[in-house]
Amino acid sequence: MEKIRKLFQKSVSIIGIGTYVPTSSFTSDDIEERIHSQSQYHDFQKGIVYDISGTYTRHFVAPDEQASTVAIYASKKAIESARLNINDIDCIIFASASQDIIEPATANMVQLGLGSTAPVMDIKNACNSFLNGIQVASSMIQSGQYKNILVCSGETPSRAIKWNTKDRKEFKDALAGYSLGDAGVAMILSEKKKNMPTVVFTEFYSKGEYCYTSTILGGGSLYPRDAEKNYFLSDSKALSEAFGLHAKEFCLVSLHKYGWKISSIQYFFPHIVSRYSANIFRDVFSIAHHHIINYNSTHGNMASCSIPYALVRAIEEKKFAPGQRGLMIGLGAGASFGVVGIQF
Repeated sequence: MEKIRKLFQKSVSIIGIGTYVPTSSFTSDDIEERIHSQSQYHDFQKGIVYDISGTYTRHFVAPDEQASTVAIYASKKAIESARLNINDIDCIIFASASQDIIEPATANMVQLGLGSTAPVMDIKNACNSFLNGIQVASSMIQSGQYKNILVCSGETPSRAIKWNTKDRKEFKDALAGYSLGDAGVAMILSEKKKNMPTVVFTEFYSKGEYCYTSTILGGGSLYPRDAEKNYFLSDSKALSEAFGLHAKEFCLVSLHKYGWKISSIQYFFPHIVSRYSANIFRDVFSIAHHHIINYNSTHGNMASCSIPYALVRAIEEKKFAPGQRGLMIGLGAGASFGVVGIQF
């Protein structure tokens, strides 16, 4: 117990929160109409996008909005929520699967848009990027290097959707992409504050044998100039099965390390991207539906924004309140698993 008490003393708090969702929304019927208009392959069952994903609607950025744009919108709200000004921010971490360009780091664009002079960096780990951003920011605050760190994400995965497929196989590979949605999320992490959500622990685990299960292959040294490699392709069933095989033991070991139990947690914020992954999560952890907060049905798969977006909404709506515990549970391409324990 003494070890746990010291961990709480070293923890950091979330003192500011913000989100941004683009104004343009699209139903799954809209998505199927677009596929029919742009694709060579049309031989799929009507309603399949919703049936597989469980997503009613998702939001797409405007043509003049980028990953940095939506991150900036969310960051401004987070800074205002924390009652700080931009000069109070010591460091900016852009933690996202999306990016404006390959070089330089997108955090530079965020810094420019906010009018900041703080040092910046990008952190990229697919859909777990934001959770890793919390991990790194917490460590830097605990070390005393920085006081107030902005962790933000701007996700624009809609730009990687493959609308034109030529056969059943290509359609199947592209299917997971039809639930993608764009968003921005930001949090200000600082020294532990009373009556603020506190980051108690962060733990991560990876299984590299799943690295080609969910990909955007283009843009790197492997396929630097092949435009056909710039689409999101995924075997989401295989990725969800990886979660089912490895997540429970990883989560339980992580919780035990910090003296937590599944039964002591009021809310779970998992990365659910389809009906199949939702069923696996509920079956693996035996958690009642009302303890799970996720916006896949109304916002789609927002990549690294999905989990923090759910947490921010729960705080804003006063659903997640003082005295409660929450667990952010990440599943990302790679495959990457992560948990972040939050004590309000």
